[in-house]
Amino acid sequence: NGVLAVEASDHLDGKASFSNFGANVFVAAPGLEILSTVHVRSGSLYLEYSGTSMACPVVAGVAGLVYAYYPGITVEEVFNRIVSTADNVDLHNKTDNVLGIGRVNALKALTLSTAKEAPYLIVSKTYYVNQDMKGTRVSVSPGEEVVLAFELRNNGKEATHVKLHVRSQNPLVEVVSSEVDFNDITDGQRMLSRNASLLKLSSKLPAGKVVKLTVKIEADAYSEERVVLLNVTQPNAVKKAIQVKTNKVAPVLTDLDRDGKQDVLFTGLLKNEEMDVTKLMMAINGEGEDLPG
Repeated sequence: NGVLAVEASDHLDGKASFSNFGANVFVAAPGLEILSTVHVRSGSLYLEYSGTSMACPVVAGVAGLVYAYYPGITVEEVFNRIVSTADNVDLHNKTDNVLGIGRVNALKALTLSTAKEAPYLIVSKTYYVNQDMKGTRVSVSPGEEVVLAFELRNNGKEATHVKLHVRSQNPLVEVVSSEVDFNDITDGQRMLSRNASLLKLSSKLPAGKVVKLTVKIEADAYSEERVVLLNVTQPNAVKKAIQVKTNKVAPVLTDLDRDGKQDVLFTGLLKNEEMDVTKLMMAINGEGEDLPG
């Protein structure tokens, strides 16, 4: 539909602390301390501003360059050039694996001969699931086994024989089964894995720890490494549920209790042991603890 969702990144190619995020984000662009023109009564001056309102114009500027460089190019072609030529910055991102395809690269958007020469796959979502791949969980805790399913998004040439391999460098997180299989993924398609990876978390793993997992995505004539973060919470930090289905609204990071730290706000459907369905809006802090109210 021509809408390109943009996230703000910081000086280190990580997600800016103030930026929203989600699976619908396609690219990131610098949005922290950006020099901007300001008009005041006494004249004009330059000031630094931060926000997604500074990141979006960067992407709009890249789009303008592409239009100028390729007269007659279509909206879809501009979209594909911006998204498919973005730099993968997952390995530099210390906050979350939600920067979309990556940070925009104006030079690549102008000079790449075609934006669809190969597949371009990212992990758009991860799910803590049950063994049968049907129900999902809200959180994971030390000492538990974690069944981790993945959703991939392709913004390039059709990807065939797609596999994903999970690797952990944390000795307290054992990858029991690492290979995850997918059906072929066409351009613009999202695909949930056919199976899941099994992890064992040591009881010695500190609650509140963010574990970085490396995932290697492979397909015919394609290989890429990306990063997924596993957030380990306090045991029983989130209300027990047999099945939780999150809706299409992405979780929101915000400082709800005004303590200077980011909290997670999310919604979903919860089924209890009597199979009663409740619509939920839940919030947890960085340590995985429920926030009151």
